[in-house]
Amino acid sequence: MSTTARRYFRVTVPKGSLLDFFKRGSNPTEVVKPRHKKSTEQLIEKIEENQGEPSSSSKSTFIPIIGKDSLSGSKSGKELNDFQIHRWIPRRSIYSKKLAASFQYQTAINVVLDSTYTHVTRRSIDEAAELSDIQERFKLIKKVQINFGLIISDVELTRVHTLGQLRNLLFEKLDPSLKVVDEQLPNAIYVDSTAYTSTNVSVGEFLGSKQKQVKFNELLKRVKKVEKGTKVGGT
Repeated sequence: MSTTARRYFRVTVPKGSLLDFFKRGSNPTEVVKPRHKKSTEQLIEKIEENQGEPSSSSKSTFIPIIGKDSLSGSKSGKELNDFQIHRWIPRRSIYSKKLAASFQYQTAINVVLDSTYTHVTRRSIDEAAELSDIQERFKLIKKVQINFGLIISDVELTRVHTLGQLRNLLFEKLDPSLKVVDEQLPNAIYVDSTAYTSTNVSVGEFLGSKQKQVKFNELLKRVKKVEKGTKVGGT
């Protein structure tokens, strides 16, 4: 009777690891094709071709291309019937032309305002002349805004009763030293270029050349005292 011990083979299933989900290494036989960027015209052409084909799904999404079709050829453009909005205030006014020929803005304002006033009212210049005639006042204010290329608000017109007051208002609004503020951007930061023209840079108050030299000499004396103290202590 044989007493040889039997050996049993056990088969265990290896457990999966988290790293098995990630691709490790690369296949040397795999050829990576270079990706070429398509131009905007090619992308638009591809989108139009796909939109022209019948979609297999019940819901097909249409991608509109902005700016492709002009407004004149559309339905809304035909309904406008070539309607255009004309600016009643020109981009380049008579005042801007006069200002280019003059070095002082007040001189240009006086020339344009005087010619506008005499043309509308048919009267000579009188600073105390009241603008009480409603029809004449409307014509004058409109002509002033056109010739000067600016808009005068109704609130500003409430304090204009004479020709002199109108002149002072134009002096205030057209002052080149004033900052142009955009009401649509209340949080905008307006940088003053004149603040960076000075060569003197100081954190505190302004120091002249003599004051700088005195301050420099005082600091130099302090440095020399500190150097002497360190030498004495070292010896």
